[in-house]
Amino acid sequence: MTPPPSRIVKIVSNEPLTDPEFRELQIDAGAAAADAKPGQFVHVRLPGTLDPLLRRPFSVAGAGDGRLTIVYKRVGALTSRLASLRPGAELDMFGPRGHGYRLEGPKAAHAILAGGGYGAAPLLFLARTLRERALASRITLLVGARTAAQLLWRERVEAESSWLDAGFATDDGSYGEKGTVLDLLMARLSDPAAGVRVCACGPSAMLAGLARIRPGLPAEVAAEGHMGCGMGVCQGCVLPMVPAAGGPARYARVCHEGPVFDVHAIDWAAVKAARL
Repeated sequence: MTPPPSRIVKIVSNEPLTDPEFRELQIDAGAAAADAKPGQFVHVRLPGTLDPLLRRPFSVAGAGDGRLTIVYKRVGALTSRLASLRPGAELDMFGPRGHGYRLEGPKAAHAILAGGGYGAAPLLFLARTLRERALASRITLLVGARTAAQLLWRERVEAESSWLDAGFATDDGSYGEKGTVLDLLMARLSDPAAGVRVCACGPSAMLAGLARIRPGLPAEVAAEGHMGCGMGVCQGCVLPMVPAAGGPARYARVCHEGPVFDVHAIDWAAVKAARL
């Protein structure tokens, strides 16, 4: 497979969020920004060095006016170095890549978007896109985090209250309801949940919990994966999928067939076993 073309892009801004361990990075991506869809990712490395060797994937958290936005947390070598970069610094990027959330089909009566931690990064972008394309009559965005400082997009979400319902949950009860984003989701699901569409992003344990809430609930989730190449060759991000009855094990590549999947198509028991 021919590697996709990468490009050198410049940083427009690189600002800390409420919790300074989280930062919002804007990139001058030119025409690539016009093609970006919620749920896709960009694959990034630092130019002129092989330290770290592999690129890192980041969800697209916004796109427009030739710019792409990503959100990251300082957790390793690349993100620590990213945090030190100033406007005008360069990155080596390819993407946007992958299959994002569905942006066609019948209009939902109610779209509920649920994000855990900085997994919430692409969901305000998705909410705005669903509204622009008239793909839902009502849109709710639920965000959960450990503490109030880690609630992503809180002020921006609340500023969209004229068209966007919002809910927040924190593990320590410091803002919104005490609990998890799945607690918020269960409280908002009607029974039966006719016309409801759920889109989620967050840790695997959260997404597995979503799959158990209601077996027939239509839900798309952005899955995690250790992407080495970002183009489906290295097989480093394979995800176990539910096999056909009596059939062999099946796998999908998060970077190529995903990152967004039907939550019920993923074999969550196999995912858990593989990570023990």
